[in-house]
Amino acid sequence: MLGIAQPLQAKLLISGVNSELKPFDPCPLKVTLSPQGEYLTTGLCPSVPVGMDRVLTLQWYVVAPKTQKQIVIAEATGSAGLKTAMNKTLQIDFDPSKAPSLKPKTKAAPTETAAEKDRFNCDRSGQFGPDDTPCDSLKPVTQTPGADKDNCSNLEELCKDTLFKATDDTDCN
Repeated sequence: MLGIAQPLQAKLLISGVNSELKPFDPCPLKVTLSPQGEYLTTGLCPSVPVGMDRVLTLQWYVVAPKTQKQIVIAEATGSAGLKTAMNKTLQIDFDPSKAPSLKPKTKAAPTETAAEKDRFNCDRSGQFGPDDTPCDSLKPVTQTPGADKDNCSNLEELCKDTLFKATDDTDCN
């Protein structure tokens, strides 16, 4: 069980566009703690049309206390075959024990872009100054050459309660 200070939130991102050629709005989901100490994510997304396959991204995040920025903690991406869906209500299960490809991503791979790395480690380039962390600032992050100054993921820092503190973490335990 995570002992986290910020409430964990979730949303479902849905690929495609609606009839007005706009992207679908993210669907807010509910995150609850079970009696067994596991986080459960549930919810209804009422306006997803059937008739084509969709890519669904389940994203967990916390909201930065000062700026209200959404900081990605983890995400899992899967597909939903909705071409032949007949029911108005479909249950989609993001259970990685049933489909290992649905295991949530919490860190960017070394070969991924700087922007992707920053999504999963918002302060990897270091702090702006005392009490000024990129995770809770609207200032743009500038990449610095060399090794990352902070190598702990947003999830690891959330669990350590350092995500919104101006510290460069290199010990992720």
